[in-house]
Amino acid sequence: MNPLRFHPTVFCVKDAYQIIFLTEKPGMGWVEIGGRKYIDAQNGLMRWNDEMHRVTVPRRALDEAGAYAVCYQEMEDRKPYYPVHGDTVRRRYAFYPVRSGEDTRICYLADTHGKTDGPMACAKQRPFDLLIM
Repeated sequence: MNPLRFHPTVFCVKDAYQIIFLTEKPGMGWVEIGGRKYIDAQNGLMRWNDEMHRVTVPRRALDEAGAYAVCYQEMEDRKPYYPVHGDTVRRRYAFYPVRSGEDTRICYLADTHGKTDGPMACAKQRPFDLLIM
């Protein structure tokens, strides 16, 4: 079973990106970019008891790297002095930032109501940079 429920979503927020991903079970999530680890944290502590993970990364770091990895460890048992984690699941994604001054091709699919085969076949007729559903 794949512990990641869906592919991540990247949101642009000022000078950073927020990468959000969902997992099947509670655990710890983080993102790796160019050998650096960015964690899903609250008050400086890594969150371990949630299925939704939000990681903020510097926009410049991700733009320059052109790729990132979503990482997750299931929290199998929370013992008093140490937790027991599952294996690390790591999934890599390419990233293509929108460059200023370049044309951006957007594909907008409205009112598909869960019927994605036809709209996606139409969208595949031409390449695009951004898909909005």
